[in-house]
Amino acid sequence: MCTVSVIATGDGYRLVHSRDEQRDRTPGLGPEVRRAGRFSTIAPHDPEGGGTWVLAREDGLTLAIMNVNPEPPLTLDRGVLRSRGLILPDLASCSVDEIPRAVAGLELGCYAPFRLIAVVRPGCRVRVQSWAWRGAGRLETETPKVPVCWASSGLGDSVVADRAGLFDEMVGREPSPVMQDGFHRHRWPGRGAASVLMSRPDARTVSLTAVESGPRGVRMLHWVVGAERSAGEPGEILDPEVLTLP
Repeated sequence: MCTVSVIATGDGYRLVHSRDEQRDRTPGLGPEVRRAGRFSTIAPHDPEGGGTWVLAREDGLTLAIMNVNPEPPLTLDRGVLRSRGLILPDLASCSVDEIPRAVAGLELGCYAPFRLIAVVRPGCRVRVQSWAWRGAGRLETETPKVPVCWASSGLGDSVVADRAGLFDEMVGREPSPVMQDGFHRHRWPGRGAASVLMSRPDARTVSLTAVESGPRGVRMLHWVVGAERSAGEPGEILDPEVLTLP
């Protein structure tokens, strides 16, 4: 469960990741600066799985991961599967050119289905690559143009298919950080499970994380979404934690 979007900015790009989680899951930890080989990175952390859902690097690379939910759902023994969030720290020390080979070498059977996203900014251009593992067969690879958005839901990814049209309407025509943030905070009245800022009895959006990457450096903003004040009302989006890499 998640929504990820990427837009180009004047001299780089901006990626936003809405993290949706089960209500009984241990809350994630805010972003920290860490070393990965020769690179400095910023990433929030999942205390249960030990990994992260988004990681930004000083050289302009950002990695993000989200669930893929086939329909009908697969029968998985999650007790023997490795956390998908560990893929990002595993890749964090690879050079940009090494990442496709490292992804191709993943032992896919160790993971539940996922989508991995890599964004880089050679010069003032933005390049996006995505790899999807649907639980069988081979990795599906695509290189979409920006602006681009992906969404998933534990109820089945078709449940949130309308988010793509909403993204095109709100962001696709005139991409900007303001419109991108508005998209990630959007709720349809009476459609909490399908909304981008989602809420249903067993799960909700728990955080928003933005990566702003350009020639002047990398900045990560991380907003925690508070619990709902009442049924059907969105929780308060708290002031962001902000970390930068020069």
